[in-house]
Amino acid sequence: MGLTRAERAIEARMRADEWAKKAALIEAKEKIAQRKIDTTRKVLVGAAVTAAIRGGMLSREIWETLIAPNLSPRDSRRLGSWPTWEKPNEKT
Repeated sequence: MGLTRAERAIEARMRADEWAKKAALIEAKEKIAQRKIDTTRKVLVGAAVTAAIRGGMLSREIWETLIAPNLSPRDSRRLGSWPTWEKPNEKT
């Protein structure tokens, strides 16, 4: 004898719950992967900015005009007195 309508409804809800859990797991994995990509991008940009400052290619004026205003107060505190603008080593 087949399942009753109520039993079929219960099974359908159980399958729907399983699919919802699988979808949530996939979304969580995608979010983690996206965060990894974003972190890598930020590290690379930070390294490029640091190299530009140390190499004398990014002036204090550009920093104060373009970058510093976009930093949160928390980020500014973390940086402290960084960056320091030193003249690049001149070849003699």
